[in-house]
Amino acid sequence: MGHHNCLSIASAAQEAGSVAELAAFRKMDKYTSLAADCQFQPIVVDMLGPVNKSASHFFTVLAHKISQCSGDVCLFASTPE
Repeated sequence: MGHHNCLSIASAAQEAGSVAELAAFRKMDKYTSLAADCQFQPIVVDMLGPVNKSASHFFTVLAHKISQCSGDVCLFASTPE
């Protein structure tokens, strides 16, 4: 476990959001036993701001769906894929 933590610290120092990605991966691994009809979306926010990529995509899709239902303008620049 110590060696893995050293690799995590090294990658975190090189790329913003990498700690959030690692934490999201660990949460996905932790909850693999959920029922097949459940969808698990890890949401991890680093103390200094970056969120994991899948959570960012989830929030973008959610914002666009809320915008479509409400008729409000969505302020996100990107369009969900």
